[in-house]
Amino acid sequence: MDDLKDIISQFKDKDYRSFDAFYAETKKSVYFTILNILIDPNLTEDIMQETYMTFLQKIDLVDTDKNVKSYLLTIARNLSINLYHKRKHEVLSDELVHLAPSEEDHDDPEVLEILQLLGEAEREVVTQRIINDLKFKDIARITNKPLGTVLWLYQKGIRVLREKVGDDFK
Repeated sequence: MDDLKDIISQFKDKDYRSFDAFYAETKKSVYFTILNILIDPNLTEDIMQETYMTFLQKIDLVDTDKNVKSYLLTIARNLSINLYHKRKHEVLSDELVHLAPSEEDHDDPEVLEILQLLGEAEREVVTQRIINDLKFKDIARITNKPLGTVLWLYQKGIRVLREKVGDDFK
């Protein structure tokens, strides 16, 4: 976390030489946060770019005493939800929801397939907790849900996964 604080301080001074390190540290979490909402890997890549651009544009608002990654993921989530709602009106079929990721993508198709067994709310919480390794309080902040609801959704999601996939989920 101290490394991220140093990088953010550099960004605030308009020094972007550490962007690659920042990207390497955060890209997996950002990718799965967006993919969890949009499902489409191509759209996910587009929103990832927009997420980092927005983050850098609002760098002066970033409080390094708080969880910087949580702020970044909130931007990713909000941009994804906005695009989801916009595209929901444009899409006439469920074709986008069922797009399978290509082998060139850096995600695991098996994980995506398993996550599709969950409802949207449970999938988001389980993804944030297991894949992005976020604390429940950070998930609550990102999803704008009470902590109790986040804990309940996580337990419900894990229960569904255990029933359908097996006991490998905790």
